[in-house]
Amino acid sequence: MKRIAGFLFVLFFVVSSGSSVFAQGFRGMSDVVPPPFVIYPSERADISGKDVLTLKWKTPGSFDIDHVEFKLYKGYITADSNLVYKEDVDPVESEVDVKADLLQDGQTYTMYLRSISREGYKSDRVFNSFQVIKK
Repeated sequence: MKRIAGFLFVLFFVVSSGSSVFAQGFRGMSDVVPPPFVIYPSERADISGKDVLTLKWKTPGSFDIDHVEFKLYKGYITADSNLVYKEDVDPVESEVDVKADLLQDGQTYTMYLRSISREGYKSDRVFNSFQVIKK
């Protein structure tokens, strides 16, 4: 009888302490926003004969994402002086069309993405550099 009571006491202690640790593990997780994942382009974007370059990414589902902040910079340096295009994109769309007139043949561009939650929390920034081919 003492063994059973001791076992139940230990079991109760383990379960109750484990549940508080489990709950603490999720406390504060509402401010964690997953970043987007770039789909296209990877290294090069051939827009020969096209009017637009469609840049694509995947926005992680089942999260409270309000929009994705998109910016396109000329070169590798993401300074305001190099900004070519920016737009806040609905997370369901997950793509942006940039007019080919804004892009130069052989030039490297850097795409910047960041998910923003409805509460204003931001994901890590995602950068993707690629070269435009336009003949």
